[in-house]
Amino acid sequence: GPGGFFRGFDRVVFNFPDRGVGTVGTLAVQANQDMLAAFFKPVKALLAKDGEVHVAVAASRAQAAWNVAGIAARGGLTYRAALDFKPEEFPGYQHFRTLPHASLLRRRQVEEEQEVDGVDDEDEDEDEDED
Repeated sequence: GPGGFFRGFDRVVFNFPDRGVGTVGTLAVQANQDMLAAFFKPVKALLAKDGEVHVAVAASRAQAAWNVAGIAARGGLTYRAALDFKPEEFPGYQHFRTLPHASLLRRRQVEEEQEVDGVDDEDEDEDEDED
């Protein structure tokens, strides 16, 4: 890398990728495969010499149709193993389902309104100073 300091990542983790278009059906499978291919293509160049890529997917027939190992191989990566996902190994990890686009926007709007209601003027001034 620039200046010779960056030697690559030891591990790149992508937990439960999902385009939010569903998991069943030709278009949903293709959309999720395209996303994975777009992830795998550049990630190899970011890895350290013995670096690893970990992708966690739900153990279902729908996700099996995504062919994660095959798409990774097309990106120049080698499949090594399937392991159980252990959320306790990821501090701060919280599971949530992908929401439909309209619901996501509404939820975000409600959360922003709650944040504004809970902040007094002094806190807002302090936040502006940090920018």
